[in-house]
Amino acid sequence: YKIYGDFKEATTALLKNDGIFGKLNLVEGRWQDVFAEAVTESRVASIQKNSLEAVIKRDPEFALRLFSSFSERLRQSDEVIESLLHREVSTRLATLLGNLSERFGRENGSGTLIDVRLTHQDLANMIASTREAVSKVMSEFQREGVIENRNRRIAILDSSALTEHASRLSGLSVDGQTSI
Repeated sequence: YKIYGDFKEATTALLKNDGIFGKLNLVEGRWQDVFAEAVTESRVASIQKNSLEAVIKRDPEFALRLFSSFSERLRQSDEVIESLLHREVSTRLATLLGNLSERFGRENGSGTLIDVRLTHQDLANMIASTREAVSKVMSEFQREGVIENRNRRIAILDSSALTEHASRLSGLSVDGQTSI
């Protein structure tokens, strides 16, 4: 996560196994101020700029994986920016839940369980909203049978309804065409 201006915390990424944390400016050689918090048991390692440069020069396959990871993070950042352009919290939340389901979802008997424990505040930090607004929308999604909370984990019960929420509320139809 990153802290902006008036101490507003924004979650910038959820990492999976072998995820890379931190933002090194290889040209200037300094790290940007970002923070991490583990939501599962984790191992962390650090690397100095000169060591990283040496590994990149010596191991092109590692360099490709590293740049692929950076590319994925950039794509995720673009998705966040696009999502923030939508004014409705429900649109942003439905989009986020769909993305989390794709990345961290595990099929179970009644749907897809997002296998990461997230609070409403965590979700709010990911979509630039408030905990109260997220709680309200989550309750609406639960009443509609779209999701279910299970021990601070979210289960997607109706992924097509979630997709419909994400697209309909943003002015797009399910097939990606603009609706009027």
